Amino acid sequence: MTKLFSWSGILPAFGESATTSGLQLGDIIDQLPDPMLVKDKDLRWIYANQAFCDLVGASRDACIGKTDADFFPAHQAEAFCQADRSVMDVRNTVEQEEKITSRAGRSHLMRTKRICFTDRLGSRVLLRIMHDITRREEMETLLVERGARLDSVIATAVDGFVTTDEKGMIESFNPACERIFGYEAKEVLGRNIGMLMPKPESLYHEDHLRRYRETGEAHILGTTRETRARRKDGGIFPIDLSVNAVRFGEELIFSSIVRDITTRKEQEESLRRSLQKILETNTELERFAYVASHDLQEPLRMIGNFSNLLRESLGARLTKDEAKYVQIISDSVTRMRDLVTDFLEYSRHGHETVAPVSSDCNGLLKQTLENLSAVTEETGATITHDVLPVVAVNPIRFVSLMQNLIGNAIKYRRPQVAPVVHVGVRDRDSEWLIRVSDNGIGMREDYLEKIFEPFKRLHDRSSYPGTGMGLAICRKIVTGFGGKIWAESESGQGCSFFFTLPKTSFEGWRQ
Repeated sequence: MTKLFSWSGILPAFGESATTSGLQLGDIIDQLPDPMLVKDKDLRWIYANQAFCDLVGASRDACIGKTDADFFPAHQAEAFCQADRSVMDVRNTVEQEEKITSRAGRSHLMRTKRICFTDRLGSRVLLRIMHDITRREEMETLLVERGARLDSVIATAVDGFVTTDEKGMIESFNPACERIFGYEAKEVLGRNIGMLMPKPESLYHEDHLRRYRETGEAHILGTTRETRARRKDGGIFPIDLSVNAVRFGEELIFSSIVRDITTRKEQEESLRRSLQKILETNTELERFAYVASHDLQEPLRMIGNFSNLLRESLGARLTKDEAKYVQIISDSVTRMRDLVTDFLEYSRHGHETVAPVSSDCNGLLKQTLENLSAVTEETGATITHDVLPVVAVNPIRFVSLMQNLIGNAIKYRRPQVAPVVHVGVRDRDSEWLIRVSDNGIGMREDYLEKIFEPFKRLHDRSSYPGTGMGLAICRKIVTGFGGKIWAESESGQGCSFFFTLPKTSFEGWRQ
């Protein structure tokens, strides 16, 4: 029969003061979170605290008198017994890590301490105290795995990754850095990171890191900046550099991400040169168009004047065909003069000299309608509008824009139908959307983009006179204002022209 265990039997080993507290100590031990087991000289269980009972999944009564073989796999039970006998034979204390598989099949990693005592009757007993370190082991394994994954990511990264200690001595140098700088890692480890920068960049970098160490002022930390670096062969090249500081206890580590931007800078420079060339070419073309259209006015005026003189001087002596030819010359000159005038107007927008000013669009629209009053009265057109905003525009250009759009709405009206035109506006956060809509003849969807091309006409001159430059001028005006213009329409269903105007700090609705 297994003898029941009492803590009072071994308390003298702890000292006389503990002996008088046997009951209280037993209660405390039973409430400890670490499993505790006491074995007799035959290695039978004579005491188990509640934590141990929970581990093996049995009550205390079911545990007393049992052995390790009753609850653990055979190989574990044998290993536990060998360790227990070893401690009891030499009467020492041993601490070791061991795996324990519970009856439920769950594996635990325990830090086990074995202590041999002699009770009051002189019998040896073994105390096993177990601390579950499974979670710690899992976390250590996870950290190792994550560290391995991080090392793999850094090793295969396209960007360079280098770490230094607080004095700037290089501690790690990934393969991308080897490729970027031309050094092998072993050539730079333990050397100052300044070797990878030319002066004054290296001095500038060291000064900022020193300031951070001394004051905590993170002037360049946590940002990406463009600087210069130096390769092993001495070549200087541009990089994007991001530096961060990490503390491990008292240790300060600087980590840097390096990106070689040589190709990007070359592309940017090539693009800059191309844009500059385009701008210069466009400027020359605009200047040529302006001068050419201006200079064409004089010969056209001369042709027109002499054709009129010819008609007046010959008068009735002109045959019917000759009079027709002279009229064709006169009409052609008129059309050519209109075309050159519009082209001159179009080219002028490349040489804008009047700065935008705060302008009340209601007043500018009123001026526009006064300019169109004759055609409005002649066609019986009805023109309405919303309350328009105050915007930053060139007033002359805005009037020209509205006169073109409203004039077109009146011109392209349906036969026997009086034109109805409305100018609407909508607030769209950072811009105003202005709409000019009509009830005219409309147009097919595939024409909606073509109409903004210079000299583009959708109708013959006999039906609708014009040069085809009006909407091209409108687009250039709106683009100069910093907005966009487009049209929406269905054939026979009227047309709507939309354009946007950016808002500015002095804008507001007219009250």
